[in-house]
Amino acid sequence: MFALRLERYLYTKQYPLTCNDLLVAYDILPISVLYFMSNEKWDQDIINQREKILYSLHDEVRKILLGHYAHTE
Repeated sequence: MFALRLERYLYTKQYPLTCNDLLVAYDILPISVLYFMSNEKWDQDIINQREKILYSLHDEVRKILLGHYAHTE
């Protein structure tokens, strides 16, 4: 949760203090936020589509990191 809030702060310069603030800060919810909000979805997807989910999360983190570094250069 902290990492998502920090990412939004770095991108928008506004720190989301509540879960609702965090949700509103995104135009499209990242998969990590969707899984944070629904443990049942995470449990079901990680059992049924483990590789796809892990690749998606990896790509999301990579996108966040590259996006952040692109903004700071």
